[in-house]
Amino acid sequence: MNKRVKYILLICALLAVLFLSGCTKEGYVADKVSVLGVDISSMNREEAISALEGIELGKDEKAVITAGDEKIVLTAGDMGAKYNAEKTVDKIIEGSQGVFSGLFKKEYTPSIDIDKELLTEALTPFETEGEAKSARITEEGILITNGCSEKKLNREKLTEELEGFFGGASEEIVMEYTVSPVKGPSDGEILSELTGEFKEAEYIMDEEGNIAVTESSVGAVFDMDEALGVMSRHADEGEEFLIPCEVKIPRHTKKELEEALFRDNLGEYKTNFSSSSANRASNIGVCTGSINDVILMPGDVFSFNDTVGKRTVERGYKTAGAYVAGETVDQVGGGICQVSSTLYNAVLLSNLEITERRSHQMTVSYVPIGRDATVNWGTTDFKFKNNTEYPVKIAGTINGRNVTISIIGTETVENKKVEIVTNTVSVLEPPVETVEDIEKEVGYTKTEKGSRGYVVDATRVVYSNGVEVSREGLVRSKYNPKKTVVTVGTKIIEAPTDDAMPPGLMPPVENVTDSIS
Repeated sequence: MNKRVKYILLICALLAVLFLSGCTKEGYVADKVSVLGVDISSMNREEAISALEGIELGKDEKAVITAGDEKIVLTAGDMGAKYNAEKTVDKIIEGSQGVFSGLFKKEYTPSIDIDKELLTEALTPFETEGEAKSARITEEGILITNGCSEKKLNREKLTEELEGFFGGASEEIVMEYTVSPVKGPSDGEILSELTGEFKEAEYIMDEEGNIAVTESSVGAVFDMDEALGVMSRHADEGEEFLIPCEVKIPRHTKKELEEALFRDNLGEYKTNFSSSSANRASNIGVCTGSINDVILMPGDVFSFNDTVGKRTVERGYKTAGAYVAGETVDQVGGGICQVSSTLYNAVLLSNLEITERRSHQMTVSYVPIGRDATVNWGTTDFKFKNNTEYPVKIAGTINGRNVTISIIGTETVENKKVEIVTNTVSVLEPPVETVEDIEKEVGYTKTEKGSRGYVVDATRVVYSNGVEVSREGLVRSKYNPKKTVVTVGTKIIEAPTDDAMPPGLMPPVENVTDSIS
């Protein structure tokens, strides 16, 4: 064997030895491999994972991201970054299968998991979502807010950079923002949308009593060319500036009126009719039902007679006591003045405007003196006006022998309180009338005691947050006195005479003297 052949055989033997020593068994880590100083050489997958699970990334570990002129400092905890032992080992084993893989020493960086949602949240203060240019009408004019471009960091690339940083593969993270202008309407289109006729949002009611609210619109008068010129001189992102113009702004939006509809109980009053007859109680119930759920739009006037209608048997009313010409008589519908008086007090407490009201000729027991309202078909009515800018609704209920009436609407007086103050102006003593009764003997006397009359003034006082805001004198009430009637007998009983003596009776003997002769 010549010398050259010997050298070739020697080299082949050496290569075979290197080949055999450099190969790594499948599923094992190559020799001379470590991760952040932890030696996992020649370990199988499970052994390597177990060895690396003890390595933890501190939550306070910081990464500094240079983005343009900004320095963004994030901690591992901010983005939920942590080592993934399984991914790290799998990557190392995959790289350990090549020829001679175990011949050279290798230091690996661990794989990192980053919570994308936490990363996005942490970057929110440093990025902008982008906004289109907008305009709205204010009392001073048209307020323009220039749009802002969208400014974002490449999340996928940043994640890779952060994984390398925390794994020790890099010492610095440099990124550039991706800036995307936000498209929107042109300046002319923006201004065109602001032109239009001024309209207030209003309540409307259809024939079936359903209430809807119309849309409001702002009125703005301006010169289009001048306005466009102002906009062209203000081009900085996010800049706000004003275009002066003549502006009319509605007091309320449609939504505001819808939310305010029948929102509050403006005033409520209750009276009792436990001493009433069955017929009178029935009349109160029928009458209350006829005014329940009646709606008054702003400016509407409520008429008790027009709403309740004529009190007839056909409409459910019965015969009961009522005041007529100062006397109590039976008539169809007797008792409904308790409903009108209860409603009157609810309206007073609601601070609505009273347009027509009369007191009874005599005092009544179910409301305080000076706070009643009498009604009579064809002659006497009770009326009030909805003097608010919102619809109001009457709610009347019967509970046992109580009638309660509420006015439901929208309160505009903050912490409202209403007081009704009454003052007796004068007391009217009952006159005395003497009546002769020829059927009764002279000396007979019977007295039917009357009652006093009164003149009463009432005042409505309204408070807001404990401070008086209005004081209103109401219509004077006059209650006639009921006369005292004294009945005297006038029949004369005459003394009997001699001619009238009954038979068998002798008249008395006076001055009789006995004589003895």
